Amino acid sequence: TTTSVAGGTADTYINGLTIENNEASYNNGGLALVNKFNWGYGSAIKWYNIYDVPGASGTLGETNRIQSQWASANNYDTVFYSMIGASMAETLSLGASGTVFNEESNDMDFRVESNNNANALFVEGSTDHIGMGVLPTTSYGNVLQIHDTGTAGANLRLTDATSGSGTNNGMEIIQIGVQSYVINREAGAMTFYTNQNARMQIGS
Repeated sequence: TTTSVAGGTADTYINGLTIENNEASYNNGGLALVNKFNWGYGSAIKWYNIYDVPGASGTLGETNRIQSQWASANNYDTVFYSMIGASMAETLSLGASGTVFNEESNDMDFRVESNNNANALFVEGSTDHIGMGVLPTTSYGNVLQIHDTGTAGANLRLTDATSGSGTNNGMEIIQIGVQSYVINREAGAMTFYTNQNARMQIGS
């Protein structure tokens, strides 16, 4: 352990770890890859990964950052930043008011992978489309696409507390192969409206 004085400020070096003015940085084997811990009293706690800017000797820039910041009384947000298109952007925020992905409206996809499907839920950043089981495609506006990767069919089921939520409850729209089905599984009518008026009804 050594201690030096630079510009009137005491810096402490412990096995390559530098603590300076509430900042800690580590230089890995002389490479310009630096992890920096920053503590701003009363405002934010930050953890950085920093790199040497190509072609700009000695200039450091961020690659990503995790930041804990004050939101309101007794509430702190944890915010994740990543480099996107050479700029730092907020990608994920976790806080008392909720969880937000892509707060800055960048062209970023959101994908949830299940055990059997890489795109169990997919929100496409560039088109605003949503897919379940598939990367969504459409020739019209925005789309919510449900896709079955097998042959059992894709199913949209609507249920509530009265209908129940079992296999034989509610209303379904199903696509199996080239066949389409609209099914009311309850003992009730199906009514079709246009311009706020009932035009056709199929009784139970």
